[in-house]
Amino acid sequence: LDIKNRYTVESPYAFFDISLPTYGDKQGTVTLYIPTIDSALVVDEFYYEEGFQYALLSDKNGVSLERINPEGATQTKDNWHSAAEQVGYATPTYKNSQFLLSGGNGGDDLIWLENARLSPDEDSFEDFLIVNYKLPSAGFSSNIHIFDAKGRLVKDLQENTLLGNEGTIKWDGITNE
Repeated sequence: LDIKNRYTVESPYAFFDISLPTYGDKQGTVTLYIPTIDSALVVDEFYYEEGFQYALLSDKNGVSLERINPEGATQTKDNWHSAAEQVGYATPTYKNSQFLLSGGNGGDDLIWLENARLSPDEDSFEDFLIVNYKLPSAGFSSNIHIFDAKGRLVKDLQENTLLGNEGTIKWDGITNE
């Protein structure tokens, strides 16, 4: 009932009336499982930390963490972002405000962007920049430095980071300063 009162709910009849524990703000683990006769089958599990939330939020209470790409890896920090302010920081019963399916490479590029702009104002439109990569073999590392239009260094996003064969890197607009 609290969720229905605090947030916009598009489908109020989509709720299940079950008892769930309160999840802490600092860190925790969420496990989705199916009980079996003698144990349980884990469907998905997510360990989160406070650092997964958008760094510029002054108050993170009541702000949902949203999975960006449901097809992306669960335990990848870059696949999570705070729900947008525009939707009241939560989207119960409807699509996440930070939802983005990877458009795919569509070519032979090793690196590509989901969108070419960044507008980190928590309105759920281009709030972060996603850099996708698909490499031909193991052993690649990345150095990502972001500059503004005048060539000034804005952010050292990654330095000598060992990459997997494919993945995503998220920049939320936070600068070095």
